[in-house]
Amino acid sequence: MGTGRERVDPPVAYECTAPAHQRGEAGPDKLTVHEGAWAFCPYGARSEGHEWKATGGVPLAMLRLAAAARQKEQVKSGVK
Repeated sequence: MGTGRERVDPPVAYECTAPAHQRGEAGPDKLTVHEGAWAFCPYGARSEGHEWKATGGVPLAMLRLAAAARQKEQVKSGVK
């Protein structure tokens, strides 16, 4: 039986697609609010130059996994 403290990932309405933000090295804050809804940037919410794309309400965990996969592929291919 659950403790009532299960973590629920919020649906994220926007994802930053700025090429420079896909390397994911910056600050720990990946969530921010854009146009009144949650927005995710793999580089960091406090960075400048975001390019927001509507997601339709994707779970945060899914965005984090996708960002990690992109970063892993960039490392493999030598992209900085």
